Amino acid sequence: MPPHLTPARFVTCAVMAASALAAGCSSSTDQMRVALATPVAAKALDPADPTDRSQYRYLYAVYCNGRVDRLDLKNQAKTGSFQLSERSGSPAAIAALPRPGVRPGGCLARPVVTQDAQGSSDGLVNIIASSRLDPDADGRKPYQLLTFALPGWTLQQARNLGSFDALPRLARAADGALAVQPQDKDTAAAMAAQAQAWTAADALAWTSAQAWSAGNVLLIYALPGQRGMGAALALGAEARIVHLAEFRSGGNDIPPDLHLAPGGRFVLASLKRSVPLGEGLRKVEATGELRLYGADGRQTRALNQASLAGSVLARSRPGSLDPDQPRTDNDWFNVALTPGGLAVFTDRRGNYQFIALGQPFDSDPVMDDAQDDADGARPGLVYAAR
Repeated sequence: MPPHLTPARFVTCAVMAASALAAGCSSSTDQMRVALATPVAAKALDPADPTDRSQYRYLYAVYCNGRVDRLDLKNQAKTGSFQLSERSGSPAAIAALPRPGVRPGGCLARPVVTQDAQGSSDGLVNIIASSRLDPDADGRKPYQLLTFALPGWTLQQARNLGSFDALPRLARAADGALAVQPQDKDTAAAMAAQAQAWTAADALAWTSAQAWSAGNVLLIYALPGQRGMGAALALGAEARIVHLAEFRSGGNDIPPDLHLAPGGRFVLASLKRSVPLGEGLRKVEATGELRLYGADGRQTRALNQASLAGSVLARSRPGSLDPDQPRTDNDWFNVALTPGGLAVFTDRRGNYQFIALGQPFDSDPVMDDAQDDADGARPGLVYAAR
C-alpha cells in the first residue's frame, strides 16, 4: 500500500476490508472468477416504503464484544440491546465480559455472511463465536458455529469449528453446508488482479478490492504520479470498470471513507478534511458531507449532515495517527447501508443516526474480509422481520 494512504482513518477501515471477497467465495481461482462474473439475483424492492417490508424491518448490529443492538429501521430508532453471552447456553458458548469496557483478545461473535444471505429470512442466524475471552498460549482460540432463532435469539445448535489464530471464514460448500475456508487464500487480491484486465482498468496502478456484492467490487487505486486515491466499481456481469471519483491527499485533503451499498451498484463517500492544530499537529475532521455514486460513474446524491461533522483523530508531526487523542462526542462511523436506503451511523457508545439517502438498494449482502469490528465501528449485520 502506498505510504501516503496509511495515515487517514479511511485506510484503517479499508485494510480490514482489503481481502473483502474471501468470506463467501470458493477457494479456487476459477471458481472465484465465476463468482465475480455472475451476480446473484436480488430481490425486488418497493421504493415507496422498502423499510416496511418484514424481512428488512429490523437490523441487529452484532459487535465483537458480544453486544447486540436492535434497530427499528422503519421508525429509525434503537429499541434494545443485550449481551449474546447471556443467550448462548450454559456453560456460555460466547465468553462474557468480566466488566463493561473490557476488550476481548479477538472477536467473540460475528454473523456468517454468504452470497445468498443478507439477513435471516428463515428466522435463523448463524454466528461464529468463541467461549474464550483471550487466546491460549499458542495464540489460538476455539470457535463454534452457533445457530440462533429470532426474534428471541434462542440458541438452537452448536458445532465445533476448531482452533484458529483469527476468526475463521465460512462459505457454502457444494452441498450447501457452511465450511471453514483456508486461511492462506487472498481472494481479494485475486479478484483485483482479474479486474485489472477489464475495460478501463489501464489507469489502475496499485489496486485493492475493498468490498463486493452481487458480483460487483469496490476498488480503490493509486493515482499515478499524485498523492491520493481513486475509487471505481468493477461490474462483474459486464466485465468492465467504472471510475467513480478521485480524491487528493495533502494539505487539507484527506481521502474519504467509502462504503459499498447492497447490490454493489452504489458507493457512499463520507468526506473528511485535515485541520491544523498548531505546533505541527493536525487533526482529521468529518465534514458531514455524504456523496452517493452510481454504477454509471456519476454522483447521484450529495447531502450535508451537520450532525455527522466533527473531530475524528489527531495526527502527529510525521503524519502518523495519535492513539492518545481523545475521541469526541461527534465521532460517527457508518455501520450499514440498508436495502431501504438508510445510512446508519454509530458513535460507538450505543447511539445511532439514521440518514435517508433517497435511494433504495438491492438486497444482496455486502461482503468483506473484516474479522473484527474495529472497536465498534464495523459490527456484523443481521436483518430480520422482528
